[in-house]
Amino acid sequence: MESNKYGVQPLAREILNVVDNFDRALSSKSDCNENALEEGVILIQKEVLSILEKFNVKKINALGEDFDANIHQAMFEKESKEYKPGQVCEIVQEGYSFHDRLLRPALVGISKENVEEKEEKNEEDKDIENNSK
Repeated sequence: MESNKYGVQPLAREILNVVDNFDRALSSKSDCNENALEEGVILIQKEVLSILEKFNVKKINALGEDFDANIHQAMFEKESKEYKPGQVCEIVQEGYSFHDRLLRPALVGISKENVEEKEEKNEEDKDIENNSK
């Protein structure tokens, strides 16, 4: 039964590479007059993603979530005012699950504490400490 459920996993991995190539093509377009090409690529991407979903390949929602080493792979840390420390603040490459298994982890950037805010908080703490003496 497991072989039936997970038998198409290699195909699913290959299709994910095609989706990634579409993402790269769309992000590197140089000429704004290529609207027809862009629309076509977007439609193909949507179709491939729809096919994947039919076979229970689903994108992992990572942005803004707490880092989870079971489904995320940290690529770097960066300061962020939008996200709490330890939260995913940037997606380098989308991650996907296949049924109840991880097909590929999301490659992510993790938010870390803003150094300026940390220094300001330390100064405030020192001021409070000094005033209480």
